[in-house]
Amino acid sequence: MAGRLPVVISAATAVSFILSGSVGYARMEYHVVASGAVGASDNPRSQPDQSSNQADGFMAAEGQFDLRNAGRRTTERLGYSITATSWFREIENPYVTQTLGLASEIKLGPETSLTLSGGATLTRLSMVDTSSLSDSQTGLRPAGNQYFLGIDASESLASQLSAAWRVDQALEGHWYRPWGDALTSAGNKSASLRGALNHTWTRDWAGLQTRVGVATQDEQAITSNSTSEFGELALSWQHEWTPDLRHTVAAGIAFLHVEEWHPMPAGSASLLWNKNGRNAELRASTGASANYYTGVAYQQSSVGLRVGLPIDRLERFRLAASADLERGRTLASSTTQESAAEVAFLRASAAWAASETLALSLQYTFRYQRAVTTESGTDSGAGAFPTLRQQTIMLSVQVQYPPPR
Repeated sequence: MAGRLPVVISAATAVSFILSGSVGYARMEYHVVASGAVGASDNPRSQPDQSSNQADGFMAAEGQFDLRNAGRRTTERLGYSITATSWFREIENPYVTQTLGLASEIKLGPETSLTLSGGATLTRLSMVDTSSLSDSQTGLRPAGNQYFLGIDASESLASQLSAAWRVDQALEGHWYRPWGDALTSAGNKSASLRGALNHTWTRDWAGLQTRVGVATQDEQAITSNSTSEFGELALSWQHEWTPDLRHTVAAGIAFLHVEEWHPMPAGSASLLWNKNGRNAELRASTGASANYYTGVAYQQSSVGLRVGLPIDRLERFRLAASADLERGRTLASSTTQESAAEVAFLRASAAWAASETLALSLQYTFRYQRAVTTESGTDSGAGAFPTLRQQTIMLSVQVQYPPPR
């Protein structure tokens, strides 16, 4: 199921993109971006052994093309980008990152909309933080400099049943495959289904939300694979204190299934402030999730802070920062050992829009992942999440056409 899901949704998105342009009114728009960057990293190969790491500098060039087609009831987007990164110590072997994305937004009715999306990424693990990729999983990940192909697909449905009731549903799938290693790995897969039913008042909403999913780790294409499942059920409440400030809380139960059921508490809380281009969000959560890099479901606890701040009145100069702390623990089975790790991830950036077409940015990222001793007393340093430390700084210049509206 998880293996077929990305292909099915991506195909449906592509078909929708092709057919919609020939039906009724349509408006085509394009956007081209070219950028160059120079930077340095203290662990360019993303290796767990710090003693053998040597700092290195790099140069990168990126080209990106986006196409948007707006019809009467549908809006389609197609995007492709390619980035070539050359390290000073390894200039003869540049790293190439390629991304492809498709999305289709369909208006099924006055208060009902359907969104289909799919994408593919070909890059190295060491480049996920330093490239312009939008990685939805900033937490735990394996070490190493392996090339990999990642495919993701999603479907979401939102419907306002009445003035007070709203239902949301989302389905997503991920497929992760080390590139050039066909004999030893068939790829990790994960899929999840989310649903929510909410009732809205003047300044509050409350509802029931649920999520179930499965992750599969294929050690070898023929001999074996490992499957784990997860799920959550929670009650949620959001209150708007002012037009600029609101909070959300949720509490319930989660479970992991690895040969047997393991219940655990689940909950989340967040506080969001947004005013005149300035924003800040503080959030914390605990429960169950899936890691598509390693193909396992695991117990996850995290806390994060995000801040965005324009410096000038026209918001041409902007500072942004985010910090995330996460602890993850996988469960032991008859074929795998228990593994646990903690990760701290920091990203800070300063961006200056020099003109409508030219922008400059300075970005710094820091990742420290530490394998910890599990509750069973097992040292998880050789488990799914090894110890890893990497920091990178990058200065980039970007030109886009046409200017954004």
